[in-house]
Amino acid sequence: MEFSGKLFIFLLLPLLQISTCDAYANPIYHSCSKNFTSDNLIQDSINKTLSSLLAKTPLDSFGISSFGDGFFTIFGLSQCRGNLTVEQCAPCITKAKEEIRTLCPNSAETRIWYDHCFLHYGTTKFFGEPDTSFTRVFSSGLIAADPYKFNYKLMDMVYRMNAMTVGMDEKFSMYATHVSKNLNIFATAQCTRDLEELACRQCLDKLSEIFSGYCKYHLDCYVLSSSCVLRYAVSEFLNLPVSLSPLVFAAGSD
Repeated sequence: MEFSGKLFIFLLLPLLQISTCDAYANPIYHSCSKNFTSDNLIQDSINKTLSSLLAKTPLDSFGISSFGDGFFTIFGLSQCRGNLTVEQCAPCITKAKEEIRTLCPNSAETRIWYDHCFLHYGTTKFFGEPDTSFTRVFSSGLIAADPYKFNYKLMDMVYRMNAMTVGMDEKFSMYATHVSKNLNIFATAQCTRDLEELACRQCLDKLSEIFSGYCKYHLDCYVLSSSCVLRYAVSEFLNLPVSLSPLVFAAGSD
């Protein structure tokens, strides 16, 4: 199975209960690219875009912004998980803004994911375009006792959940399904809210392909991209942290 861009797979370690504030203590993942050498115009555009996102996003759990002119324009987007309050969203976006400038001080293209929020800025106007070229997979090492039944139930649930997500104003949904006695699957799906229904569907369909391959039979899996995310687990995970370490690297076509 081939996917555009690069695909990384990670091990999802056992989860521990934490408080809400810890959900954005550390990013799940980040990326830095398009390095530049201390260009004041780029830096100014980045700073203004981030400040605008910080002001907009907590009010509606979503924001887009851009500043600059020509080659010095920076486009930015940030979004919180669809079930969060303003009080839960605001500190995550604040943390993302601070952390990305520390981690990627001279990068004009960055992404950072937390369990509660996502932030992306770059020099290309990406609004409205489904982007799965930059994908990360976090997968549990635990395999279902009845893997074929588990996978059938999982993919049926993902199909139904995706259909529900694309029609929601928030482009976010939660779903649960019963597999067997004492075993349920809980899942969420979310697109960035700049996407129309078709674009959201295209993004989630691509991540579903990844689910059907790389997440097959695993009890927990989390797939991130720049435009949408899918996650499932056999326990209710929305107030639990994501603890991660590298497992294996897989490269797709660029």
